[in-house]
Amino acid sequence: MKADITIVDMNKEATIKAADLHSKSKVTAYDGWRVKGVPVETIVRGETVMKNGEIVHKPLGQVIKPGK
Repeated sequence: MKADITIVDMNKEATIKAADLHSKSKVTAYDGWRVKGVPVETIVRGETVMKNGEIVHKPLGQVIKPGK
């Protein structure tokens, strides 16, 4: 069985910047916030898709529509 997981370095500090977001929307209420605890790796279905803030694999997600 494969799992989706995000690994967070709880000692790492960073400043959230809207321009750095990996999202279609660059809007965030947290732009400029200093945070402690930063995601360093994301694994989807056993494949590393993000490492150290960089996308390293094509998207693997899929849209799941709610049933009626």
